[in-house]
Amino acid sequence: MLRLRYRAAGFTPAPGGAVGQCFRVATPPCICAAAIVVLTFGSARAQTPAPAIPPAQIFNSKAQPLIDTPVTGDPQLTNPGNALRWLDWLIYPTAATGVAYDSNVNSTPTNTITAYGPRFQPAIIADHNTGIQHTIIYGVGDLRYYPSVGLTQVQDTRPGMVHLWEVQRDFLVRTQGQVTRTEDPLGLTDVGTGLIPVDPVKTWRLFGSGSVEKGFGRFFTGLGGSITRENFEDTKTPTGMDIPEGFRDGTKSTINARLGYHITPLVYTFVEPSSNWARHNASNLDSQGYQVVAGLGSARIGLMNGEIYGGYWAQSFEDPTIAPLSTGVYGGRISYFPTRFLVLTASLDQGTATSDFSTRTFVPGSVTKTNSAKFDASWDWTRSITLGGAFQYQRLDYLSTFRKDTVLRSSGNITYWLNPRFGMKVEYTYYVLETNVPGGNYSRSLISVSGNTKF
Repeated sequence: MLRLRYRAAGFTPAPGGAVGQCFRVATPPCICAAAIVVLTFGSARAQTPAPAIPPAQIFNSKAQPLIDTPVTGDPQLTNPGNALRWLDWLIYPTAATGVAYDSNVNSTPTNTITAYGPRFQPAIIADHNTGIQHTIIYGVGDLRYYPSVGLTQVQDTRPGMVHLWEVQRDFLVRTQGQVTRTEDPLGLTDVGTGLIPVDPVKTWRLFGSGSVEKGFGRFFTGLGGSITRENFEDTKTPTGMDIPEGFRDGTKSTINARLGYHITPLVYTFVEPSSNWARHNASNLDSQGYQVVAGLGSARIGLMNGEIYGGYWAQSFEDPTIAPLSTGVYGGRISYFPTRFLVLTASLDQGTATSDFSTRTFVPGSVTKTNSAKFDASWDWTRSITLGGAFQYQRLDYLSTFRKDTVLRSSGNITYWLNPRFGMKVEYTYYVLETNVPGGNYSRSLISVSGNTKF
């Protein structure tokens, strides 16, 4: 699971709210095999950064990175100097344009294709904040075109909107809608005639969530839910054989509740129960379940913030060959800010998803259990140089089949800011899939050079 560094007041991962999203029946085993998009919305030290693009989540959060400065007075009159003003909105547009080289554009273990071509990464954030009503409209994209093979890739491209209504200081209503377009590069399936490579599976994901939160002295409560609709486009093999994916189309719904208590002004404890339902065109992929977790968190302890949790997870499946899943669940997210310009973040979680892999005749696809861990680092080394890096590990167990995969991805980037509004960025990402399926291992490298502009 991908987690970015959040700087927007009121839009960072929620105390306990991230737990509801960590149980991701709504998330496929999708790892973008190309670059991790690191968007820098201000020069390293010259300007205040724009609000960050919010993650897909249910609950709001009061936890903020230590570099944030509380806003006093009318928040909309506070223009950080690197935004365009339109009516009562502050607009932050950026774009990166360059070239990318991919050593394995189709993510296949054999007959790999190397290609290069233009890459375009636009992003825009529109912020309207009156204090009581706060709206963020956002869009980010990563588009690549490889003319030698006539291939266009769209990675982690998403528009969305979040609205936060502060009815009272301790009474919050939050809603969010987001559309995501991405690709799943795992690249192996089984069509009854044996294991074959396939082109990356393209997915549309529509996410909607809503929540209400209320405080009662040291106690806080919350009730919310989410609905995620996923539509998968058909793919094909390198030889042109069509592979249907529509059987994976489906809707996942969750209901989440929270009850917490502030042990001290800096530390809180929480309990978060949740239920989920997943329904697909192929009924053998359907499931339902619940989890109950408890944990500790903090908006700020010294130079750290975040949360950790543990609990119990139970999931039952419509496929009679898959035994009910009853297991302990654990995870969390911790951020460390050793200096104002260095941010380190680690996260861990589990979930379920779907796959087009199945070794049984006339049975489409299989359910997967995922374990994901990620570490991110961002460092404004000097006024002109920004460094970034990430390492991600994911384990996928294909339930009712023998297959087990390990996905590793590491990346690093450096941006040199020629002036506060223009910089040159070099990025390298290495991706590897290790599987117990004979002949299924493969690796992939992406190198890109781009110019980053803030309008």
